Amino acid sequence: MQALVLVLNRSERLREVLDTFVRLGIPGATIVESFGMRRLLAQDAPIFAGLRKLMERDGPRYNHTIFAVVDDDTKVERAIEALKDLLGEEPNSGILFTIPINRMVKLNGDRG
Repeated sequence: MQALVLVLNRSERLREVLDTFVRLGIPGATIVESFGMRRLLAQDAPIFAGLRKLMERDGPRYNHTIFAVVDDDTKVERAIEALKDLLGEEPNSGILFTIPINRMVKLNGDRG
């Protein structure tokens, strides 16, 4: 079992990414709006103000971080290949990584 994490810089491709997950049998994911450290530093620290102009050219203001728990390593590999096919030709599309999960507990509120 693995956690698949995708930081998607191309927000306009979010629906396609989620459709790909569903097509591959990954029906659940959590999506969080996020932004990179470079953007925060450029806004808050005068010494990094020069980064502001670079970022305006270089990337989006916000991105989406997508977390999905995948119980089958074959699905993980298929998802990576499908996402590379979908996003791999576009510069600065994002980053994808996986993390092994040793244990997962579903919390449903039942006490009895």
